[in-house]
Amino acid sequence: MQRSLLIVSLLALGQACTPHVFSPPGRTIALEAPATVGDGETAIQVSGGASGEVFGEAVVHGGARVRHGLTDELELTVDGTAIYFTNRDSPFETSAHQGIYGARLGVKRAYTRHFALTAGMAGGGSAAGGFLSPDVGFVLGYDNPYFVPFFGGRVFLSQPLNTHEIVIVDNGMDTFHTAQTSYGFAIETGGRVPFGPREDRAGAITGGMGLTLLGDGDERRGFFGFALGLELNL
Repeated sequence: MQRSLLIVSLLALGQACTPHVFSPPGRTIALEAPATVGDGETAIQVSGGASGEVFGEAVVHGGARVRHGLTDELELTVDGTAIYFTNRDSPFETSAHQGIYGARLGVKRAYTRHFALTAGMAGGGSAAGGFLSPDVGFVLGYDNPYFVPFFGGRVFLSQPLNTHEIVIVDNGMDTFHTAQTSYGFAIETGGRVPFGPREDRAGAITGGMGLTLLGDGDERRGFFGFALGLELNL
């Protein structure tokens, strides 16, 4: 069953949600603080997490991100993400492939070490077809050598491409679903712990959780998840 990149509904109460196919956003949980990596510096992060819609589907998600400093205030980022639905024994069954895969090219502009703006364009695909997903957002945090708390938000659009109809068995009946243009916003919060010599940090461990509200012309749903990442400075 293909639904979205970020999972865990806050809306379902008492029974399973009816199946629905969204065109997914291009990011899962963004594990990033406001400060850039620095002029000419490069860092790579790997991350993973688990999420699940209440009384609905569950997923595991993982990804990798490379960021490179163009200046002390501006960095370029490249992300790759994979999502896989894990509860195939849910009340809704489908023979469609359970994965969603995407890549994103983005920029971050730090106006201070405590505030930055972000923008990006993602693309990818699943059994439901391809998608393009632009996003713009912000990151707030308190930069320091020990523990950097952060809070971020973004808005996004997801445009399906070359869509394919997904057949989902709902209470013994075949139902047919095609992704539509989707939209929404996401908020995230977490913390970053740098490690290594204070004058020459080796990397950081980052954890966070996020809430995404996603909708299209027919449905609106909320999803919650968490992730943990390890970043190394190259």
